[in-house]
Amino acid sequence: MKIKAVPWPDVVEHYREPVEDKGQDSFAPMLELARVIVKSPYAAGLVAYTSVWDLIIAQSEANFWYGPYLRIELDPWKTKRFTFTYSERLDSRDPWSRTAAADEGFDVLERFLLKRARWFRKPADA
Repeated sequence: MKIKAVPWPDVVEHYREPVEDKGQDSFAPMLELARVIVKSPYAAGLVAYTSVWDLIIAQSEANFWYGPYLRIELDPWKTKRFTFTYSERLDSRDPWSRTAAADEGFDVLERFLLKRARWFRKPADA
């Protein structure tokens, strides 16, 4: 099964339309997270696709199915928190998982990218 990456502007639009056009404010944290990712230095080195309300991020399309990939879920009704789940392989039995408040989403993502997965290095001037 081949899963195609979605261009980052289309990812943002996927979350923008329900929030801004249909008034589904519950999903605003996911829209904000997508917008911050697009403006970050990481967007150029990541591919993504959406699955209903989840955002799946990897280093290449080949990783969407077999891994490694990061799934970001938002519980818009009860906890209003993100859940980050990192699967190194398709058959990962004990994937890494973290939850974060909506306003901490990008910080958790950045720590994951730099320290957990090490998909990126911190810029020398940072």
